[in-house]
Amino acid sequence: MFRNHIARNALILSLVIQASLPVLAQPGTLDPSFAPTGAFDANPRSVAVQADGRVVIGGFFTTYDGNAAGHIIRMNADGSVDPAFITGTGFNNSVLGMVLQPDGKLLVHGSFNSYNGTFLGRGLVRLETDGSIDAGFVPPTFSGAVVNALALRSDGRIHVAVNVSTGGQQGVFRLMADGTLDGTFNTAGAFNAVVLSLALFADDRILATGAFSTVHGQPRAGSCVLDPSGSLNTTFDPGTGAQPNASAVVTDVLDGTKPVLGGNFNTYNTQPMVRLAVLEGDGTPVVGFNGGTGPDNSLLFVRSLAAGKIMIGGNLQAYNGTPVGHICRLGSDGQVDPGFTATANSWVGDMDLDGTDALYIVGAFSMVNGMARPGVAKLSNCTPTTWFADTDGDGFGDATSTLAACSAPVGFVANDDDCDDTDEDISPNTIWYVDADGDEAGDPNNTIMACEQPPGTSEDSNDCDDSDPAIAPSNNCDDNDPYTTGDIMRPYPECGCRGKQLIIAASVLLQGPYESSTGLMRDDLRQAGLIPLQEPYTGLGYLPAGGSVAGGDMTTPAVLAVSGPDAIVDWVVLEMRAQADPQLRITTRYALLQRDGDIVEPDGVSPVRMPTAPGHYRLAVLQRNHMGVVELGQTGNGSYYEIENRDMSSATMQVYGDSPRTPLDGVMLLRTGDTSFNDEVLYVGFGNDRDPILTRIGGSIPTATVGGYFLEDVNMDGVVKYVGSNNDRDAILITIGGSIPTAMRPHVYFFPTY
Repeated sequence: MFRNHIARNALILSLVIQASLPVLAQPGTLDPSFAPTGAFDANPRSVAVQADGRVVIGGFFTTYDGNAAGHIIRMNADGSVDPAFITGTGFNNSVLGMVLQPDGKLLVHGSFNSYNGTFLGRGLVRLETDGSIDAGFVPPTFSGAVVNALALRSDGRIHVAVNVSTGGQQGVFRLMADGTLDGTFNTAGAFNAVVLSLALFADDRILATGAFSTVHGQPRAGSCVLDPSGSLNTTFDPGTGAQPNASAVVTDVLDGTKPVLGGNFNTYNTQPMVRLAVLEGDGTPVVGFNGGTGPDNSLLFVRSLAAGKIMIGGNLQAYNGTPVGHICRLGSDGQVDPGFTATANSWVGDMDLDGTDALYIVGAFSMVNGMARPGVAKLSNCTPTTWFADTDGDGFGDATSTLAACSAPVGFVANDDDCDDTDEDISPNTIWYVDADGDEAGDPNNTIMACEQPPGTSEDSNDCDDSDPAIAPSNNCDDNDPYTTGDIMRPYPECGCRGKQLIIAASVLLQGPYESSTGLMRDDLRQAGLIPLQEPYTGLGYLPAGGSVAGGDMTTPAVLAVSGPDAIVDWVVLEMRAQADPQLRITTRYALLQRDGDIVEPDGVSPVRMPTAPGHYRLAVLQRNHMGVVELGQTGNGSYYEIENRDMSSATMQVYGDSPRTPLDGVMLLRTGDTSFNDEVLYVGFGNDRDPILTRIGGSIPTATVGGYFLEDVNMDGVVKYVGSNNDRDAILITIGGSIPTAMRPHVYFFPTY
């Protein structure tokens, strides 16, 4: 009765959820849950969406809904004014743009020079989450200049574009996280006129656009690329640039590598290219991107999106002859993406994304998609997925009760496998094993699929002979060996006691320490006395498969004293994965790796015992700063194997993924460079594997080194180096491909997150 009461309440809750959620259509649909009712006295110009769903709006306005707003206001997720954002009198002049930091603080720039009565002396300030000035951020005054643009680096440093000369610099500065000038960035006298827009490449190069014609004395017609030091990047050359009105350009970087220019121009480097140009890294137009006649009026923003798409907004009402409503999304071919439909009745000046499900726009409009919206609106930005009601809360959904939404609503799941969604005990079709001899153990080769258990079946599939009730699984096989705990009867016709283990004679070679001249790996870590006696993976947070005996495994000083081909190189992870699902971990062991590639028990000699039932599995191997590998074939054939030989360095061994290993002189090596121990290798960008090396050696002097047993020592010579011979940084670039620093080597090990 209690369970049925819960089910009825869950059903009522499900109906309430369905009634309250908006019906979502394709991207561009107006989201009615965000419905501001006030009015601005002048137009919003910038928007920033916080992680908690609240929205900060800045611009030319001084009041909202009749109340003083001072060019900035924050709204709650429903569109109401957030009283917790206390700005006082706000700014004394216009807010042109905002950048939200990962810590929730807000960088604001514009033509103001004071905020809430505090004189700033420049159009730049950082606000705390409550709207107060961040006293820890004190940038230069820039002689009261207008700050035209900001670009925030992943390391917290900030690029700013101003339109006066300060301290010998003109146009572009870089600030430290506390606002002080970064003296390592040199653009002294670089620009001969104002810089209006900035954007960052994935490798921290800077794209700058504006009214200038020379940079560092070199011709650059309104657009240039600066290296991270501030010097001119000579690879990018716009030629004659965007003409006319080159100074009206706004910009972004597509996919972290391709400059995007927007504005009011008609040509780019003499080629017909109307108001929008998508370029390669050298400044030439991207082949295959054809905007035709382009926007029919000027652009106020361009924003690169995933999958090569671009969002543009401004005064446009048509794009390449297709009617649009001041905002549209373009595909990678440069044509209007029909999958995004939104129409505003006046210009759209800025947008910001709320994760992947929604976007916010601001501008001079009063209507969006035919509905009243006072200069700010929220639009859907996803293609809805069908979700299935899970009324009884068993994790399985009802195929007859669905809801379309961007992400799973409360009480809904992605599958429709429930046989009866009013009873949590009745879940999807289950495999039942025929028990012909009535001994409560079923025949693994004779099954029935059903929601409820049919008569004459069992959940147990361990019967050795289903024609004889005297032959059933035995409970008397356990020999108290932790590696064969829960020994079982062998399948018919063998039967008899057999331990739950496979013995694996596996081998693997690591790229970092491998030497083709000897065909062996170096054992520098062992020779330096750096290899720990206890396995390191527990300390790294790696969780073994449930029921494994892995964790806290110890070796001895005598094992680490062995030299020659059997000398120990490091600890590794060895796992058995399910045949049907290579991500499903069956059992985990921590073992030692010898110079010749053999993986052995902590005793330094024996092949590794894997405590699991005989069956079909896939072997997986991982080392702490090399990418893991999972075999495509299988280990075991359903019977007990005394020893399984698995050579993961063999070119004939098939493994998952696109080139997860790297070839060298006829052998396959696990790729090095995973300093973050997540089985993904990145050279630049958020969460990259390069920066931890610099951090490990001290963070400020790249020529410094540090010795020890560290993830950042990817060549495993016992010394972490950022530059110079045998450094650890270059190996990361080689792993991702060696030529495109923004590339990524994705994981193939199916790294566990549980």
